[in-house]
Amino acid sequence: MKYTEDEKCVQIAKAGAGGMLEAGAHASIQPVSDADEKRELQLSKEEALVELPPLSEAIAENIDATIFIGYDQDPYWFKRA
Repeated sequence: MKYTEDEKCVQIAKAGAGGMLEAGAHASIQPVSDADEKRELQLSKEEALVELPPLSEAIAENIDATIFIGYDQDPYWFKRA
């Protein structure tokens, strides 16, 4: 899934998001793939990974149930990393 077919725009956006993650920011990158999730974990500062992102806190305080349908491309990628 892509917002644009212009791959140059996608690469610019990913580079910007990577810089934010390396700086310790909590970035929400959409759309997302398994490869993107893995890259986010690799780029993120350890301190940022142990903090609950503000968006997640807000969701946890206000959402009673979440249903995910058909997202995982490879649910075991993290075990092979």
